[in-house]
Order: sequence, then C-alpha cells, then structure tokens
Amino acid sequence: MILYIPLADKLISLKIDEYGRLSKKFMRNLRTTEKSSKPIFSIEIEVTNSEKPIYIQIKSPSTGIICVGKKRKSIDYHALNFFFLTLVQFLSLKHNIILLHASAIVVDNSGHIFLGPSGAGKSTITSFIPPTSILADDCVVLKKEKREYVIYPSSFDRTKAPKITCIKKNLNNIYILKKSDKTYLEKCSEEKVKNILLRSNFCYMYLRKLTRDGIAPYAFINNKNLFEWTNLLIRRVPTSLLYFQKNSSFMRLLRSVKSP
Repeated sequence: MILYIPLADKLISLKIDEYGRLSKKFMRNLRTTEKSSKPIFSIEIEVTNSEKPIYIQIKSPSTGIICVGKKRKSIDYHALNFFFLTLVQFLSLKHNIILLHASAIVVDNSGHIFLGPSGAGKSTITSFIPPTSILADDCVVLKKEKREYVIYPSSFDRTKAPKITCIKKNLNNIYILKKSDKTYLEKCSEEKVKNILLRSNFCYMYLRKLTRDGIAPYAFINNKNLFEWTNLLIRRVPTSLLYFQKNSSFMRLLRSVKSP
C-alpha cells in the first residue's frame, strides 16, 4: 500500500507492507491525497528478520526505511509513528521544512505556535479554538520561504484535530507554555528558546545519536543545518513565555501582540 501525504507545499510517499491493523492506524492518523506530483522523498515500512524491534535506515537523501523486527509479536504504533516523523524530518530538512512537537492556531489571520513538554497545555490551547482556526494539534509543519516562516496545515494530526481546514499562514509569534492561575506574557532568554525549539524537533535527539555513532553520512550535516535553522528562526520570530489559565483569556493577549 502506498499513501501520498501533503508536506507543506510538497508531496511525500509512504509505502507500508501489508500489516493489517498497522496500515489502518496510519490511514486514520494521516491526511492523504491523490498523487498530483512527484514526491520529494519516499519512506517504506517493512518487516525484517532483525532482532531489533524498530530502527531506521537512510538509503539516500530521498529514501528512508523503517524496519520492524519480524519477531516482534505486537508493534507499539506510537513508537512507530515517532520513528516515522523523525524520518520525515530527517529527509525534509534540506527542503527548509521543520516538524515541531507543538500546536498552532490562527488569530487575526496570523499563525501562532505553542511549545512545551507533554502536559504543558498545547492541546488545551487548541480546545478553546474553533476547528477552522487550528493548523496543528500535535505536529506543526513549518517552512522557511524567503524571509518568512510559514505554518502549513499538518498532515499528521488527523486523529487529534480531524477538522483542520485552514490554509497556510505566516508565523507571527512563538509561545512557550506555562500553566498558571493568571494569564500573562513574559520575556524569554534566547538560549532557553533555542533549547526548547531543538527539543521540540522530532529529529534532534536521533540526529545527535546518529552523529555520535557515525551511522548515517547525512546525520552530521543535518544536525548542523538544524542548529542554523533554529538560530535564524529565533532571530526572525518573537518568542515569549505564555503563562495561562485553563480558559480562553489568552486570546486577548495574542490579539494585542503586534506583528514583527
């Protein structure tokens, strides 16, 4: 089975060995489309005789394989999906596309991204937003286009945000979430922003491991490019700490923030 998945303004393909329930889970969670152009890269999930449960092979800058050990009696879909998103990021970085574990919404025709560890409130933020104003609930697709950073509707959030209908929006601000009994904004140091952005990237930790182990020839280059990409983003897009209550009062703050 081959699935075609929109990625920003591009197309990628995913080939899955006939694996029954696994294929259905991917189909439920991904926004797929018809093949309208040549995919910029392809990913294949295949069953192998390896003792390892799940691992990645990089065949070329446009081809990757996720290998699932044949002796594995059951597959953790969430772990497999993480490897899939990691590989998508690995192969899409050269196309100026970044994937972030974050949520994103549209306010007054501008895009806003919300970062934080699990439980910080990323999905809480989107729960107060009309479905038509949500760009991503869990996986943000961000692309650098000339001097602008553009958020595209996520193709990886179908389960959590099934009614995404937004079109792409320029990124206006990035917010690092902190739950509080008051709602207010606070400045954040550049170093802290960089650290959170890198840790929110699906590929960062895996790239570091590949670079240390010398497994993939593209790992060191991608790791360096990811740092450069992050530094440019921080200089171009304002970032703040957003302390917020569990209600929609944060919307007034977002509307008061001017575009950069």
